[in-house]
Amino acid sequence: MQLEWSNVTASVADVIYYNVYRSTNVSFVLSSATRIRNVSMNFNKTTDFPGVNAKYYYKVAAVDNAFFEGPASNEENTTISVTEAGALVGVLSANDTTVKDGDAIVFRYSSSATDLNVTINSTEMQKLDNASRVELRLLDSGGAPDSVADDAVYTANFTISADNNQSDGNVQLRAIVNDSANNRFLPTVNITIDNTRPNASVQVNNNLAVSSSREVTLQLRFNDTFGVQKCRFANEDRDFDEWESCISARAWRLSATDGLKTVVVQVADNAENVNETNDTVTLTTVSATTIITPRSNSIISGNVSVVAVAPPTTGFVLFIQVRLTAGLRSGIPRRLMTACTTSRLFPMMLMAITSATAPSLALRLTILPLLLQR
Repeated sequence: MQLEWSNVTASVADVIYYNVYRSTNVSFVLSSATRIRNVSMNFNKTTDFPGVNAKYYYKVAAVDNAFFEGPASNEENTTISVTEAGALVGVLSANDTTVKDGDAIVFRYSSSATDLNVTINSTEMQKLDNASRVELRLLDSGGAPDSVADDAVYTANFTISADNNQSDGNVQLRAIVNDSANNRFLPTVNITIDNTRPNASVQVNNNLAVSSSREVTLQLRFNDTFGVQKCRFANEDRDFDEWESCISARAWRLSATDGLKTVVVQVADNAENVNETNDTVTLTTVSATTIITPRSNSIISGNVSVVAVAPPTTGFVLFIQVRLTAGLRSGIPRRLMTACTTSRLFPMMLMAITSATAPSLALRLTILPLLLQR
C-alpha cells in the first residue's frame, strides 16, 4: 500500500525527514509505538505492508534539523483485506441442475472468505444458452437473490432464453473466483439441458375394451434419457390428482355412470417437461351382457371364440343368438349356451358353416340380442 503527502521543504528549509505513524485505532496519538519509519526530506511517499487484514489509520509529521517534530498531519485510513489462496476454495452450485429453455436458475458460490470477485464469463454461459451474451457476476450484497450480506455466500440469477438452441445433454460451467491480491480459484458446476418430453403410455385393465366395475388397474410405461420425476392422473373431467411417484401399475376409480370412460395420465421428467397420454374403456355396470369378440358383421372362417361380459349376479345361463350368412343366403339362427357362474368373461366356440365344394368359404357373423335367463 502506497502513502503520499505534501512535501513542506519548499516552505520550511530546515526539515530533514518525515516520521510515518500507523495505528488500528482512530484518532490515535503519535508515539514511538505507532511510528513505523522515517523518510528522507527528498521523498514525499512510501510503501507500507501491514501484513494483517485490518483497518489502518496513518499520520505524518515533519522533523527539523534540531530533531524537533512538528504537528501531525491529517489522519487517513484504509482497509487491508488479502485472502490466502486456500481461503478462496468453495463450492459452486445451482438450485436446479436439470433444466429446459425458459427456466430460471439460481447460481450460488459458498466460501469462507468475503470481498471476493465471483464471475461466470459469457463464454461459459453460452455452453448453457448460446443466445446469451451475459457475464454473470455472483454477489454477496444481501440484495435478491442473495439473502445475507457479507456471509461469504455469493449468488446470481440467470434465465435460459426461449431462443436457446443448445442440444440436450450435460454441460460443465466454470466460475472464476479471485481476491484483491489476484489469488484465483476455478470451481465448476454440472448442468443438464433437457428439452425433450418423456415417453409415456397407459392401458386400462391390460387394454380390455369393457369393464363391469369402476375399480380398474392402470398399466403404465414411461422412460426419459435424464430421468422421470413424477406422474398425475385424471378422468375425462381433467380434475388431476396431486403429483406422485410413477409406478408401473396403479389402482384407479373410473367416473360414475356407464359409458365410454377416459383416463388421462401426465408424466413429468426432471426438467418438468410433461407428456400427456390417455386410454379409454367402456364401463358397463348394469345387468347387461356385452360381446367383446367377434364384432357384429365381421367376416369369419374356421373356429371363432365368442367372448362376452355379463354380471354373474344377473343369471346362471347365458344365451347368445347368432346368424351366419354366406353370400346372400341366410343361415338358420343358432344359439350358443354356456354356464354363467362366477367369472365375468364367457368364452364360447363358434364354427363357421362351410360346404364340401367351398371349404374355405368366408361367412358373415351377425350377433343378435343377448338373453340372460335365471
